Amino acid sequence: MLSPKKQVQLYKEIRDIVQEGFQYRLSSVNKERYFAVQYLTKDKNEGVIIYLRNPRRFGLFDRVNIKLKGLEDNYLYGIYEGIKDEEKEIIQLTGKAFKERGFIIEDSYLDFFYNGKSPLFYSRILKVKKID
Repeated sequence: MLSPKKQVQLYKEIRDIVQEGFQYRLSSVNKERYFAVQYLTKDKNEGVIIYLRNPRRFGLFDRVNIKLKGLEDNYLYGIYEGIKDEEKEIIQLTGKAFKERGFIIEDSYLDFFYNGKSPLFYSRILKVKKID
């Protein structure tokens, strides 16, 4: 969990992409147990993925496959989490692989099994970057 100061820093890092980029809905909040949206710059070099658990759809699950859109097939992309100086790489794949195969987001209700409690709300903000 990011501190409020780091949340503001992350917002400043992604705000131009979210405000000016192309938006792709990756799921339907009415049909899925989660909602995911992707933003991509016009040159397709950077993007943002926002993932939210839908607390109105019940079920215990821990892995969600997300397929991206708009990436260039033959280029390598990386997905990262965190603010700029502390980014952690999650995965690297080609644009085609991200579109066809997707990648896994861990969304776990394991807390429910260990202590009988589970947070209703869960979210992640991930960054997508083209690798030269």
